[in-house]
Amino acid sequence: VKTWRISPHLEQRYGQQAALSLRYTRDRVEGAGYRGFATTTGDSIAANLASGAAFDVLGWGLSYLRQELDDSLNGETSSQVANANLRYALTPRMGLTATVGYDRYRFPTLGGGDSEGRNWSYGFDWAPSSRTKMSASLGRHFYGQTGALSLVHRSRRTSWNIAYDDGITTSREEFLLPS
Repeated sequence: VKTWRISPHLEQRYGQQAALSLRYTRDRVEGAGYRGFATTTGDSIAANLASGAAFDVLGWGLSYLRQELDDSLNGETSSQVANANLRYALTPRMGLTATVGYDRYRFPTLGGGDSEGRNWSYGFDWAPSSRTKMSASLGRHFYGQTGALSLVHRSRRTSWNIAYDDGITTSREEFLLPS
């Protein structure tokens, strides 16, 4: 399997109020038909707007992702994900989190192939020190219940990263992860 990705992006800060990030991505995964892996070409646009340091108690964020894929075996597919999130700081190192959004996936099937619906989650994050961070969340997407847990700890000679996320992913996305 061969992969490549090009992804120019623009980042803009609006003082202490907000930060905007825009990213376009063009990528390709070449499977050469080996064991059912198709050759896919993808185009994605991602936009994120997040509160800045001025919002130290109640932070917020908006995000949007649209991806179009051309698959040599299965045709064209598309996905859109839009989310809004809030973080309420209980202390400077601990906060409660909430996310609401909408997912839409379109793909060719005999029955129409569209899957879409609302999503939401709630959770917390905690950073007891500058070297240790933990977050957890529970939620629901149109396809069922979801959950995530992340624990990161760095020491002088090691870095530990424990993560669990039961979100849906694809082999294609896994091939595009940095080695």
